[in-house]
Amino acid sequence: MFKSKMVATVNEFQGSTANPAKADKNGLMPVIFDVLAGSCPSKIVLSGTIAERSGFEVGKIYAIQVRERTADEYGRQFSYNKIGEVSALDALNVESILGAPIIVDVSKDSTGVNESVEKTEKAEEYTKH
Repeated sequence: MFKSKMVATVNEFQGSTANPAKADKNGLMPVIFDVLAGSCPSKIVLSGTIAERSGFEVGKIYAIQVRERTADEYGRQFSYNKIGEVSALDALNVESILGAPIIVDVSKDSTGVNESVEKTEKAEEYTKH
């Protein structure tokens, strides 16, 4: 199970030219975390409603605790709990406390091993003999 702490800025998610972001059913735009320090799962876009209910505001910097929840039909799920707001000056030093920003690929299973990659590597190892 993934569990970490991070510091991140919250920005409005725009999407891409080919696939622009859309407001959710409550008319709120999604947000994206820009990780400044610590580890974060690669699922860094939240619906605007979830962000609002969690107390995240666009343009602010937060210390955040991330915990993995039970997976559902959409895959691995994560909770982002606001620990508190971080000042811009304090944000300059967070990397020395939490480490460099790391985005963890959570398309892999909870052990961190991508099963299809593992099978391919085993097949390649077998064919070398």
